[in-house]
Amino acid sequence: SRSLGEWEDVDDLSRLALESGFCGLEINVQTVEKDIEYWETHLNRIIDSGVVIRVITSSRHDIFDLARTNPVAREQVIEHFSQLLKMAGRINRSESPVRNSAVMTICSHINTPLDSLFSGSYEVGFNFIFHSLEKLALLAEQESVMLAFENPGSGLLLSPMEVRELVDQINSPWLGICYNPFY
Repeated sequence: SRSLGEWEDVDDLSRLALESGFCGLEINVQTVEKDIEYWETHLNRIIDSGVVIRVITSSRHDIFDLARTNPVAREQVIEHFSQLLKMAGRINRSESPVRNSAVMTICSHINTPLDSLFSGSYEVGFNFIFHSLEKLALLAEQESVMLAFENPGSGLLLSPMEVRELVDQINSPWLGICYNPFY
């Protein structure tokens, strides 16, 4: 349950995952922009060991960050997620002993008041998320990586039907929902 950055030895992590019979790992990447070489090196070592990487995600940003009213801040979030999609694409194209099919998942907050997550109306937030996911879905298609987002639990996208409607409106086979019943 530790992050990759907390492991002193990536080979030890890979060995433990294989010995424990894990079906794959979820990698939580915090700072792609500053540490791309670090992540590339470590992810390649994990892949070369035979461990499957199933999910690339980040707790640095989440679905609500795509609703930011500041366009510069929102574009930085989109760029962060774009880097994760490209990373997942490289993982999926790698020549490894096992077939990788990493999914890039955008997380959600738990029980955080909606007004503390973004400023603006519900409609404005929904539209920003829609357009942001639309951009990311295009990149997901280019990278041949499934993009999923967790269902928000804080008053945005209030029902499973609304989440489904958002996905249907974007109309990309590369965009899906990572349903978390905890939210």
